Amino acid sequence: MTHYDLVIPTIGRESLQRLLDALSCSRGPKPHNIVLVNDRRDPERSLRLPSSLSEQHLVCIVATGGRGPAAARNAGARVGTAEWLVFLDDDVVPDPDWCERLAHDLQTLPRQVAVSRGWISVPELPGRKSVDFEHRSFATSDLAMRRAHFVALGGFDLRFRRPHREDTELLLRAQAAGLGVTRGTRSATHVARPDRFLDSVRAQAGNADDVLLAALYGSSWRRRAGEGHGRLHRHALTAAAGITAFCAAVGGTLELFAARRRSRQLALHEVARVACTSLLIPPTAVFWALVGRVRGRRPHAPSDEPPLPHRARRRLLHGKVSPRSIS
Repeated sequence: MTHYDLVIPTIGRESLQRLLDALSCSRGPKPHNIVLVNDRRDPERSLRLPSSLSEQHLVCIVATGGRGPAAARNAGARVGTAEWLVFLDDDVVPDPDWCERLAHDLQTLPRQVAVSRGWISVPELPGRKSVDFEHRSFATSDLAMRRAHFVALGGFDLRFRRPHREDTELLLRAQAAGLGVTRGTRSATHVARPDRFLDSVRAQAGNADDVLLAALYGSSWRRRAGEGHGRLHRHALTAAAGITAFCAAVGGTLELFAARRRSRQLALHEVARVACTSLLIPPTAVFWALVGRVRGRRPHAPSDEPPLPHRARRRLLHGKVSPRSIS
């Protein structure tokens, strides 16, 4: 039977309890360890664990003090010795057969396949149309990786301090090393949360990570990661126009508003929010893109986990030895 350790970074959201309840009821082999990484800035605030966690689960809690998802996942990965590391976001709900399908996914993989990704569905909230938050990518919210390969690659890059890109970068690094990345059969549901007024503007900070990914892996990184085209180049044009002429900025803002309006139907009360945030998104996106360019000049910040010897790491990444023999 394939053994795996489950790592869940969290900031203590209510969705964590739904996740743990679903895991306890899921059919199939349970994790060897459940590692909860408390990444809140105040480590003294303890996590509330649901009563559904019985003695059959070995739960470990690690505090990282708000250093971001990459550091939190690296810290959780240092706990346990199972062959596989499985990373779940704290705002997903696994299907009733998730554990069973995960075990099947991992047992059938050849040695040179290092990563298995689950399927994530993002349903609309009842009673209203989809909002920006529900249209963002959650493609790597369920990620399984062989521990030996994870160590050989150096873990997650600590320059990625926001969610959703630290795992994309690791997938691209694994592909660049010649390791296989595949989709499994398991699935989970992303828990939608209310979209606050400026959420779409705050999300533009992710452009810093996108620019950093382009600096590391070239302009084709989105295609290799299975993502569509971004809008950063349009935001840059809109922001530049805003500096030289206010009317040009208004034109760019109207184009962005029209594009967002076409992507889905908006309820009447959402029109004002989308119009306002469309004015703020272009300059915010460009600012964070410049931040990402600066980060790209810094060296890779590897995991704190003791690395494998250079010769062993090189042999592992080129398939000369099996991961089990050096884990």
